Amino acid sequence: MDETIPKFIGGERRLTFLLVGYWQEARDGRRCPLARDFTALVPDELLSDCFTYEAAAESGADGEVGRFRDIGTALARASGIAAEEMALGDVPPGSLLGVMGKLLGRALQEGTPVLEDGAFEDESGARHLYRATLLPLENEAGEIALVVGGARCNAG
Repeated sequence: MDETIPKFIGGERRLTFLLVGYWQEARDGRRCPLARDFTALVPDELLSDCFTYEAAAESGADGEVGRFRDIGTALARASGIAAEEMALGDVPPGSLLGVMGKLLGRALQEGTPVLEDGAFEDESGARHLYRATLLPLENEAGEIALVVGGARCNAG
């Protein structure tokens, strides 16, 4: 395994600053913004590095607790998947999206943004740096039902 890890993840701070800025703007005095208010602010050029996670109201018979939806193309490529939608349980654990899946509980339970950077090892054993942003969003009933996340890493 190659122990050298590049120290730069292109544009990741800009993604974090922009997403958190839109989240703060859309809050309008609430604990978390309404999903519709936040998504209306996010420009299309950021969506390639983002996803939406929809928490299930109840665990299904198959134990599913939620789904990643609208997985951006750059995030999917960095995660080694070719899908725009995927159940949480189907996400490869050694992927960027797998790292995001491990952080979802904090955003859903705490109702606050989760900002994290670190390293992960992919399925082939290569190590990658990442920076992730997860932002909880409320539905009309005031429940946290969605998380929008953005992440970049130094993977191909």
